[in-house]
Amino acid sequence: MAEFIDRLERQGLFHAVEALTKDVDSKAMVEIPIEILARGPKAQKAFNEALSEGETEVNHGTTIFLGLERVGKTSTIGSFLKHPFNANEDITDAIANTRTVIPQESSDELYWKETDQSGATGIYEEKMVDAIVKELSEKERGNKVPVAIANNTKISPDIVDKAEMSTDNIEGQSSSGGSRSVGTEPERKKRRKNTQTQPIDTVPEKIASKVQERMNQIKFKGEATTEWQKSGKDFIMNIWDFGGQPIYHVIQRIFLVSFAIVCVVFNLEDDLDAPAKVRDPTTGKMYEHRMTNLEFILYWIRSVYTNSRPDSKLDDSQLSPSVLVIGTHLGSLKGNEQEQKNKAEEIFCKIRQALAGKPYEAMVFSTFFAIENSLPFSKSNASSIMSQIFKFAKKMVRILPLKWLHVQHEIQKKKQKNIYLPTNKVIDLISQCGVKVEAQRVLLLEYLHDVGEILYFPDDEDLKRNIVLDLMKIVDMFKTVITVIDPDLQGPVLRDAWRRLDSGILEERLLRHLWKKFNFSKETFNFFISLMQKFGLVCEKKLTTGDERVFYVLSRLKPKRVDSSPTGYGRCAVSIFHDFSNYLPDDVFQRGATKFIDKFQVEDNEAKLSYEHVELSIDELHHVVLNVATIKHRRMLQTTIIRLKIIKPDQLPEEDEPSPTVCKKVLSFLEENLKVFCQSGARGVELTKYIQCECSPNMKDAHMHIVHKFNKNVLPCGSDRMEVMRYRRLFEGYEPQLQEKESI
Repeated sequence: MAEFIDRLERQGLFHAVEALTKDVDSKAMVEIPIEILARGPKAQKAFNEALSEGETEVNHGTTIFLGLERVGKTSTIGSFLKHPFNANEDITDAIANTRTVIPQESSDELYWKETDQSGATGIYEEKMVDAIVKELSEKERGNKVPVAIANNTKISPDIVDKAEMSTDNIEGQSSSGGSRSVGTEPERKKRRKNTQTQPIDTVPEKIASKVQERMNQIKFKGEATTEWQKSGKDFIMNIWDFGGQPIYHVIQRIFLVSFAIVCVVFNLEDDLDAPAKVRDPTTGKMYEHRMTNLEFILYWIRSVYTNSRPDSKLDDSQLSPSVLVIGTHLGSLKGNEQEQKNKAEEIFCKIRQALAGKPYEAMVFSTFFAIENSLPFSKSNASSIMSQIFKFAKKMVRILPLKWLHVQHEIQKKKQKNIYLPTNKVIDLISQCGVKVEAQRVLLLEYLHDVGEILYFPDDEDLKRNIVLDLMKIVDMFKTVITVIDPDLQGPVLRDAWRRLDSGILEERLLRHLWKKFNFSKETFNFFISLMQKFGLVCEKKLTTGDERVFYVLSRLKPKRVDSSPTGYGRCAVSIFHDFSNYLPDDVFQRGATKFIDKFQVEDNEAKLSYEHVELSIDELHHVVLNVATIKHRRMLQTTIIRLKIIKPDQLPEEDEPSPTVCKKVLSFLEENLKVFCQSGARGVELTKYIQCECSPNMKDAHMHIVHKFNKNVLPCGSDRMEVMRYRRLFEGYEPQLQEKESI
């Protein structure tokens, strides 16, 4: 970047240099992205310093489609792109390959044009073209000095242009050159005086071609005699089509970024109050989910809310990410066209009533949309949905440092050949793009992580040495473990390993078999295992013998509900309950239980696994049961610590209660990790702790006490009181005085 600007100066294109290095409007206040604001004053200072070296408008956003499988998400995207309707559209697994489109307006309708360029690359190149064309146009109009392109002389690009090639070699190796300083303002003026205008013969080929094309357009339309118009009008949109199977939610949350538009899609034919029918990706079979179709609609919206950053707004009333609710299969409803519309509006009213008063209600756009994808574009109602998406998109324009776009442009090229790169190589790449200050480099990496461009974990000892560039490849890798396996991979040699996988046990030899197409080195293989552990997809089983590792994979367990709350242990057991503001995200049990097993498992002692239920021994005398309990139609994470009975004890004391030391250790670990889940970008979410009241022997209808600290001896239960000194003793190590015991 710096070398490219330096070369423009040598060619006398000083206005182009100013356009690339000065503020777009020095008087305008630049709105700092929410991802930067969330990281505090130091991050904001580094961001503003980066802007001072050159900034640009970024007309780039993301539209995400969420909803159960077979509701018509992919068909809706196809309608937007005017693709022929396919009634037998394949099911989307995890996340479909993203599409990049350019919304364009004509005199009579809006349409989306597919493009093969990435947002960052396109905007970066257009910024360069704008700067050069503006300079050349002004020179021609003023007839100041000859310009090489003035008489349609073809630009001869130098393919070895250092501005582009300095980062082309694999894995971010430094080039022999090095970014040079653009220089101070006095130095620039001195160089302007001594520089003769030269043909632009060292511009990257693609940019040179666009400059030639733009100059020809200006001449043909006679625009050179009027005020110059820049080209960067197109808004580049990435489309992410999420698979609807619940098993993928733990992966999909990586892509739920704040600055996006989210379309929650459902089938108008489905009864909102009926249990949703979903497919088990491990078997391909359909089953009835515990949530209804209406609850799933709310679940998608709530997931967006809890996994995006707070206080991001497109205007005074609409929170970002903005959510559009779309009902498909309008034409399948009974009646004529007007009756179908009336029925759809009745369904929408029921959803609005369910949303009323929820903290995420403000994210949902007030107008709901009904669409029939089998109809021609002009009759399907696709255009009205696209228009609203485009209105929100135009409010998502950001001002970012131009060098940051250069970095993204280079990363897009790198990920064509690399799923990930060593962190030091990526930092070298950033430096070669002109970002020299360490605070700015770190902030840029954090920003790219926050907006879903890369995966960067500087605080994780096992992951900090590498940065993931291609997130879609990561999804492909994870899918091979948690979903239906390609039959071609299921040979007879590993038959026993396949059986164990279906019970939640993954052997290392089977994992190597599943990932063999990636041709990983040992180091790379271990890195991606650590990445799966980071997301709570696997944890390693502790073994004292054997060279091959074994992993627990809770996502492979069959989704069969069981009444699994432990009972009948009396004083030998104590239970504690948690949720997140009256809500338990589906992936929390899997992630939390995986982390718990990793921390507390005993060597050579295999955990007992079933769907949303885990049992394991944590020492010689204690057993823990983790399960999801449904209490008054609300899901909670229940943790039960059990003191094991000793048959005919000799030396051991005859204690029947769990050890306070063990109870405190378990609770401390649980809350430390659960709080991490609600702090990782989530808003409106607070970890809440409960204990069951003695007045409610029936778990399903139990009265639950919220407990912030165990600092009281009794808690109110209507007109009565419940004694909780036992909880104080077990979880706080509190020993009551004699007077207190007598007063209870």
